[in-house]
Amino acid sequence: SFDAIIYAWYYTWYDCHIFRDLYPDAQLIVDTVDIHWVREKRSLGNWDGIDENKWKENKAKELDVYKRADKIWVVSQTDADAIHAEIDGADIAIVSIIEDIKKDIYLDPETNNILFLGGYRHYPNINAAKILAQDILPKIRATIPNAKLILAGAHAPDEIKDLDKLDGVEFRGFINDEDIPSLYSESFVAIVPLVAGAGVKGK
Repeated sequence: SFDAIIYAWYYTWYDCHIFRDLYPDAQLIVDTVDIHWVREKRSLGNWDGIDENKWKENKAKELDVYKRADKIWVVSQTDADAIHAEIDGADIAIVSIIEDIKKDIYLDPETNNILFLGGYRHYPNINAAKILAQDILPKIRATIPNAKLILAGAHAPDEIKDLDKLDGVEFRGFINDEDIPSLYSESFVAIVPLVAGAGVKGK
């Protein structure tokens, strides 16, 4: 028996509906991670996968889940305010993202490597990598000719892999967890240009 079932991201409510039938007495909690409709609205015009109609459809589905949940977790007061504006009396708790700092010193790798590391199933990362490779890197290389952009991360589509053909871009793809520290150690800086987002902008 379970006291509570936590759904991370609203759409898992639909994907994993069977658990609500198996444990009818459990409290149902939705961990928003971020408010998707806020991020998607800010992405209109920058993401081929969403337009005004799709955004409205997704927002309706997301709000439907929040209305049916016993409790909603958000990561910021701003996200809580966004839900309260849509659902009067929603039971919301702020459960923020807390990360321990693994290293508190910086060691110069003596390279001009720029690192982008992210999973490419998340569309803002595709957008960020393309902006870095196509718009930002050429400006940097005009002053620092040996600057190199390393693109790393899993599930990259062809449009990301093909960026490897650009001058100064190296596509690495999936990186094992144990290899991530060395990836950072060979990089002068890690950078993530974000055009749109919600939550607490953890990057």
